[in-house]
Amino acid sequence: MWALVAANAGAQEGQGDGAGPLGPEHSHSFTLGLAARPFTGFRLTLDYYRIRLDDRIVMSSEFTVDPGQAARLFYAQLGITFF
Repeated sequence: MWALVAANAGAQEGQGDGAGPLGPEHSHSFTLGLAARPFTGFRLTLDYYRIRLDDRIVMSSEFTVDPGQAARLFYAQLGITFF
């Protein structure tokens, strides 16, 4: 039996897998829109947009641990160890 764990980057599980502290996500966007009605019964619209994301925060991979390991990691965060 395996469990899927989504670990916070600041948590022991995330740090153990090489994650570092997260910075804020930044985005820059530009939009432009044009609309025209060149003749009766016809409308034309053109839209352009560009969005750039820096330091995007997404889950890049899955972390799997067995239930016993998940319990040990959980209690380790509370300062309790079972060894």
